[in-house]
Amino acid sequence: MTSEDFKRDIYGALQSLGFKKRGKSVYRDQENVMVLVSIEKASRWHIDVGFWLKFLGGETTTDRHEKTHIYMRLDRIFPMYRDIIRAACDLGASDQLIGYTKLLELLPTVMDGKLRSMGTEEGLKTALRDGHLSHALSLLEARKYLEQL
Repeated sequence: MTSEDFKRDIYGALQSLGFKKRGKSVYRDQENVMVLVSIEKASRWHIDVGFWLKFLGGETTTDRHEKTHIYMRLDRIFPMYRDIIRAACDLGASDQLIGYTKLLELLPTVMDGKLRSMGTEEGLKTALRDGHLSHALSLLEARKYLEQL
């Protein structure tokens, strides 16, 4: 599988769930939060999810997850599917196609449901309170805002 095929198919699956293309990413406008998903390569491919809190910055036109208020890798949001996500993103691995196929099955079901619920102020507040954002990179102002809700 080529990197272009991988990105096209993952972004296509997300677009079928209401995400819209913006630059090199896709985003979905939710209740007071914009959820942005991007695929990038470091030593291997990664799927990153960013959350933009509209209260802290109004609307945004960014297509870069690292410009959002809170962001983390998809496998940190779904630790129970970490091996599947990592296999799907390792385009040279022997089990890549298995992971990729399973990831495409999980995106419209379990993963979309959690991204929808987490992609709200209340959802992010709950995730912060329950320690699910411990691996997230976030702005201090975002954490303070969610804590005071």
